[in-house]
Amino acid sequence: MSHEVTDLALNRPVSASSSACAATPPQFVTDGLQQAGVRGSGWRAAAGDPQWVVVDLQGLCEVSSFVLVFEAKPGDPTFVPVPGYQPRNDTTGAEILSAAALSFHLEVSTDNQTWREVYRGAETRIQLEKPVGARYVRLTGTHRSNDNPLGLNGFQVYGTSGPRPGVKGWTDWRGNGNVPALQPGPDNTVELDSGWHLTMDDFAGTSDGSALARSGVDTSKWLDATVPGTVLTSLVDQGHFPDPVAAMHNMQIPEALSRHSWWYRRAFPLPKNFAGRKVWLELDGVMQHAEIWLNGTKIGDVTNPFIRGSFDITSALKASGEQVLALRLNPMKHPGSPTDKGSDGGAFPNSGQLHLDSPTYLSISGWDWMPAVRDRGTGIWDHIRMRATGDAVFGDPRVVTTLSADHNSAGITISVPVRNTSASPLPVTVQAAFSGVKLAKAVTLEPGVSEVALGTYTMANPKLWWPNGYGDPHLHETVLTVTAKGAESDKRTTHFGIRELSYEQEPLKIRVNGVPIFCRGGNWGFDELLRRMPAERLDNVVGLHRDMNFTMIRNWIGSSNRDEFFSACDRHGILVWNDFWIVGEFTDDIPGYLDTARDTVTRYRHHPSIVVWCGANEASPPPNTDAGLREIVAEQHTDVHYQSHSADGSVSGHGPYHWVEPAKYFDPSTYDTFDFGFHTEIGMPTVPVAETMRNLAGSEVAWPIGDVWYAHDWCTDGNQRPQLYQAAIDARLGASSGLDEFCRKAQFVNYENMRAMFEAWNAHLWDDASALLLWMSHPAWYSTVWQTYDYDLDVNGTYLGAKKACEPLHVQASSDTWQVTVLNHTTSVVHGRVEAIVLSLSGEVLSTQNAAVEVGASAKASLFSVTPHSSALHLVRLRLFDGDQLVSENTYWRYRAPSDMQALNSLGRTNVSSDVGGVRCDGDRRRLTVKVRNTGEVVAAMTRLGLRDRRSDRRVLPTIYSDNYLWLLPGETRSVTLSWHRRDLPSEQPRVTVEAYNA
Repeated sequence: MSHEVTDLALNRPVSASSSACAATPPQFVTDGLQQAGVRGSGWRAAAGDPQWVVVDLQGLCEVSSFVLVFEAKPGDPTFVPVPGYQPRNDTTGAEILSAAALSFHLEVSTDNQTWREVYRGAETRIQLEKPVGARYVRLTGTHRSNDNPLGLNGFQVYGTSGPRPGVKGWTDWRGNGNVPALQPGPDNTVELDSGWHLTMDDFAGTSDGSALARSGVDTSKWLDATVPGTVLTSLVDQGHFPDPVAAMHNMQIPEALSRHSWWYRRAFPLPKNFAGRKVWLELDGVMQHAEIWLNGTKIGDVTNPFIRGSFDITSALKASGEQVLALRLNPMKHPGSPTDKGSDGGAFPNSGQLHLDSPTYLSISGWDWMPAVRDRGTGIWDHIRMRATGDAVFGDPRVVTTLSADHNSAGITISVPVRNTSASPLPVTVQAAFSGVKLAKAVTLEPGVSEVALGTYTMANPKLWWPNGYGDPHLHETVLTVTAKGAESDKRTTHFGIRELSYEQEPLKIRVNGVPIFCRGGNWGFDELLRRMPAERLDNVVGLHRDMNFTMIRNWIGSSNRDEFFSACDRHGILVWNDFWIVGEFTDDIPGYLDTARDTVTRYRHHPSIVVWCGANEASPPPNTDAGLREIVAEQHTDVHYQSHSADGSVSGHGPYHWVEPAKYFDPSTYDTFDFGFHTEIGMPTVPVAETMRNLAGSEVAWPIGDVWYAHDWCTDGNQRPQLYQAAIDARLGASSGLDEFCRKAQFVNYENMRAMFEAWNAHLWDDASALLLWMSHPAWYSTVWQTYDYDLDVNGTYLGAKKACEPLHVQASSDTWQVTVLNHTTSVVHGRVEAIVLSLSGEVLSTQNAAVEVGASAKASLFSVTPHSSALHLVRLRLFDGDQLVSENTYWRYRAPSDMQALNSLGRTNVSSDVGGVRCDGDRRRLTVKVRNTGEVVAAMTRLGLRDRRSDRRVLPTIYSDNYLWLLPGETRSVTLSWHRRDLPSEQPRVTVEAYNA
């Protein structure tokens, strides 16, 4: 047995009598972060006495002493939640949610069955009279200091041991020592997105940034950091915590992460081509507050996650040798003390006090669609780089475009701020080059920032930027250069789109290039729980919005603020409604708020996709803030609309957020404004396919609905009211006996309701309907509510229902009256004909109607009502032809009562065959066409195609389908095209799957 006295309990297994529904599992009592208060991690029991916790020392040991650390101190008050739907609304993050033990006893055992008491009392540092042999130690608390549940942050057991298995905990870090070489970036930059090491403030050995930003610091026990990324991203990537997006993993990550500062450090050599130039350090985004040192010198601070940092570091650089950067990332000062979602049905775990740290991510302590992020996003979450320039340095360009009435010419006006960093006047030449055009101007810059106007260029036959479905979103790459003293001083490569915006009010209507745009799409609440949204994933998810025929994303309270997001929207033709960072309680005149807003507007103003800046969610900003925001937009983004309130005035909102009968969407009394309008929020739960639900559940029980569902937003006391959604599924197709059955049935409701939402607005287009935005279209994690695709990027009935209803050319029947309407969401007039066929479930034609139709650009035309039929359940198939070309087909299952749909359960089985064509290559994308045929004698209901890797059997995600969830009549053949990016199927061996509800 070793004679070295150590903490025998460190990182050893722990069990307990109970655990609260919180991120306080028993294993945290031995994790090495044994601090009292909220900076420590620990175990919190359920309510009541007695409560016990047992540590398995994993070998026979000689125990001589104990150190106990309770979260609470005697005298700490009982925490009292706020009455109502948001019990932690008033918390700031300093609250003590547990009690100390005023009376407890300690026991030891060699077999976990027979116990020997070695101490009884209330001391927290206990020295035994003589060592005792033990493998197990148990603390039992019998009397608490207040009415909070017992909470223990540290259970240290000191003594000696014989051989025991090695263990590692989440605080046991080792770096691999690898520091990749610097990679050159565009426009004389060098990326610093790798090679970082990370540690917690308590483990850094010093709080002196100047000391850490010098050579010779031992980082062998620091963590290899993911940059861009948050602290928690790095901990997950290095295997110290499970991924919080799945299962109950978020309950295994301590809240203490958000109560500490974190140090990032990187050493690097100065690139040779930077010598003799000005060198800038640029940070695109940090959370919450970064203090920056270089080579022992304090460089500056970045004060919130929305503002950039740009620092002249030339004087702090060494002439040669190793350069060292150290960043102290300080968390929010008021992170709140959120709860977690559980069987009580509560939907809002979050604090309402995060606004005290504004501007910040106001949903990061949780919302009804995401949990609390345990580190509150602390870290270098966006790009960081160095840039080399001369004395003249660019700011953010401004591009304003106007069109002639016939669109045959465009005026392109470009100006750009240029900063003269020298102390004397500086002659320069500024040039913008785009699409074979060069605009240049020679000026002499005084020290400081000057706006250089390059003038207006008139372009003949311009290629315009159009929203999705109305034309191509053409972009013009632009290279800005400024030369001084005979050499290039700075260069920036960017892009713009030629488009002209105009607006009407009551309700808000947005015109692009003179054409009224039906703004259909969804809200993004948070891009990803840990901010893991590289350019490829952003392009994928915005591309899914394009495939759904959406035209707008609302960036809710500005939470998705990567340049790659706006660039993806530019490429895919998706308009952006961009909120500022206000929701709920808020104070006026926050220091730095308007400066951050100005930086944000100028930073993104070259993106043609941005068409609305909004002051606040479901409120107007405080008066001075509102006036300041309005002035900033008017000055810096002159052609874009500023909207104070997201759901009042010329726009509306407020749901409904839960399931309603599909026909109700067509009734204006469903909405609190009693009209359709420019509606910014509407939605309902969306259960994805079963394979995704298994990923959501992980090792937890996936069926029946239980704890893991509740944790993932199935909140019966929230706006989503999933019990209504489940009841609708059960009423239509019967109660389910398993997960696969429930998920299959859910897709009927997903498709039917999502289609009805958008078709209700279609039916009233331009009468009083101009926009419909889902709450929500994009998930931040595995969820059961408010999404069109799932976290894995697989599609479901919601996605396909939205895609169908939002077709650029679309034929529909209103669910309330069955009146047929043709929608033309394009810039051309449509001349065609409509066919309506009523069919039995065996494919028998029950009635047919036809009508010619002409629909103007961006308009609708109403026709006949579909003939009623006496059968309880039948199909209504609408077809729109342009000449002989079928341009829209829409199949409804029409029933008198929801229970009539249960006829599908006894319909009988059918068979669906598939004929898979060869793979075609189009650059990095692959595509194939499948012919599916119903070879049976009854309809094949909701036929779903999928794509898998033949080698691994994994889903190929995302896959784009030209159509899916098909109703195939007996003998009917349909062709469906599937496409995917080659990186998502590296084996190049696709396998198509086909299934139907009754096949």
